[in-house]
Amino acid sequence: MQWADKMQTMQYYALCLLAFFIPFPFLFGSYTIALIAVLWLLRGNYRQGLANLVSRKWLWVWIGFFLLTAFSYTYSSNKDQSLFDIGAKASILLLPLIIGAGPQIPRKWLERILVSLNYSISFVALFCVIHAVVRCYQEGYVYVPFFFYHRLVEGFDASAVYMALYTLFSISIMLLTPWQHYYKGKWRVLKVVFIVWQLIFFIMLSSRLLLLLFFLLLVPFYIRKAFKYKKWGWGRLVIIALLFVSAGIVVFATDNPVKQRYHDIFQKDLSIAWLPDYKNVPQESFNNVTLRLMLWRFGYEIMQENNLWLMGAGNGDATDLQNQKLAQYGFDVDAQGDNKRSEFYDINLHNMFFEALLMLGILGALLFTLMAFVPVFYLRDMEYRHIFFIFHVSVLFFMFQEAILQTQAGIVYYSLFSMVFWNLIYSNDKQLIKK
Repeated sequence: MQWADKMQTMQYYALCLLAFFIPFPFLFGSYTIALIAVLWLLRGNYRQGLANLVSRKWLWVWIGFFLLTAFSYTYSSNKDQSLFDIGAKASILLLPLIIGAGPQIPRKWLERILVSLNYSISFVALFCVIHAVVRCYQEGYVYVPFFFYHRLVEGFDASAVYMALYTLFSISIMLLTPWQHYYKGKWRVLKVVFIVWQLIFFIMLSSRLLLLLFFLLLVPFYIRKAFKYKKWGWGRLVIIALLFVSAGIVVFATDNPVKQRYHDIFQKDLSIAWLPDYKNVPQESFNNVTLRLMLWRFGYEIMQENNLWLMGAGNGDATDLQNQKLAQYGFDVDAQGDNKRSEFYDINLHNMFFEALLMLGILGALLFTLMAFVPVFYLRDMEYRHIFFIFHVSVLFFMFQEAILQTQAGIVYYSLFSMVFWNLIYSNDKQLIKK
């Protein structure tokens, strides 16, 4: 085997490792991306990579977004924050060059990358449940909140909503992938076990938006696919029955924490998002909806007051302007003496489209919008269209409530599987067949 082939094989292994580390603390993913970059440099063959990059024009949007982010350093006052943000978003530049413009990913390696995420989520789910049980043992009684939402994933950098995003995609991978090398024969039992286990974990994570997408999008999609291809093995019947049972538990079981999260949406007065002052308003008065409405209101005011529509505030100053706006409305953003700093300090706008506009202006928001929406138009004739449909649509909805590129929890996940998608689109004609 030639040197370049050896390095390419090692790079594929590293991609599997990166997929496995997605739900783990961010440090693991950062080191793995550095390893992938080193292997890419050692592999060489830069001429072919450059030719691929020139011809694969939708990768330019990703690189353009990163370069615009880096350019905003020049007009950001907070240079340290700007450099930190540029470093955190290095995957947006590196992964298009390494994966998007790289050689085609063979089917077997693609399945290995997908399976790596399946194994990872299953392991993390097991760890979280065992950790919750141990904490209950230490307390001397069963404390239900340990098993739900953010308390369930304490100790991991990714919050419950990001963990739910990964789990939704992992389940869709097992349900919808046209497997040829994995989960075959006796290993199908393992797939059913993983699906059941991850579905329980997914419900416990209690993400309202993603639960709705699961039951309103993925479940009908899966049942339609089963009817279309008339594949009704015992495993598929068990899975479909479990999907309906889990939906019934969430909807009809009384006083369960997941159902309570939906009730909480309607238990707060929306007018709290439009108050003239928040000095004496307890932070627990907000729920996820009213908090986001308030943040979007503040973001609009920042844009208007500072005339940031053209170029934005810069990636270094956006957070500072948000903190100043919080202080203007009575939130304590200075930790002095016995004063406790507001939990909203350094909070982002919880909407990636709005965040891109605030940081980089209209051009940045346009580039990000293209990154998010264009892939949907390339799904129709793709063999792996089902899983990447779930991936892109779930992320698209998620972006309206989370600034996904302002945390490593979103940057690595979104960049990795987006570039795997574009690699398949551009380089593997056998994957682009109608079925």
